[in-house]
Parts: sequence; structure tokens; C-alpha cells
Amino acid sequence: MADEYLSDAFLKSLHARVVQMEQDMAHNAEATARNMESIEQIRRNTQDIVDTFQALAGGFRVLQGLGRLAKPLACIVGLVTACITAYSAWRGVGK
Repeated sequence: MADEYLSDAFLKSLHARVVQMEQDMAHNAEATARNMESIEQIRRNTQDIVDTFQALAGGFRVLQGLGRLAKPLACIVGLVTACITAYSAWRGVGK
């Protein structure tokens, strides 16, 4: 039985399998490198979109803050307008 594993045909088949594995590994390394290049290109292409959405999110936060200020600001403007109107009416009555 030991001679079966030391035969020339068995050693040649092992060598052929090792050579095939090495070729497969080289092919896989090339494919992985191509995939990494593709992934990096996709990342670069989508980074602009992500930056745009982040800027829009910041803009919406500003608009939301302005919306929160709008109601109290409208009340203040209404109060000032009412005071000016009352003063004008009071001043007009005395003349």
C-alpha cells in the first residue's frame, strides 16, 4: 500500500492538482483585485450623493429651526403692530 502513494503516476497527479490550485489562487487574486477596484469606484461615485444628502439634511434642520421660530415671531410682529395701531389711534383721537 505504501508503494501506491509513492508511484510516479500518483506523484504526477498530485503535482498537477497543486499546479491547478496555484492557478486558481492566482485567478482568485486577480478577481479580488478587480472587485476591489470596482468597489472603490462605486464608493467614489456614491460619495457625492451621500455628501449632497448630508447637506440637504443640514438645510432641513435649519428650515425646521426657522419653522419653530416662525410662530413666536409672528406673535411678536402682531403685538408690535397692535401697539403701533393703538398708539396711532390714541394719537389721532386727541387731535
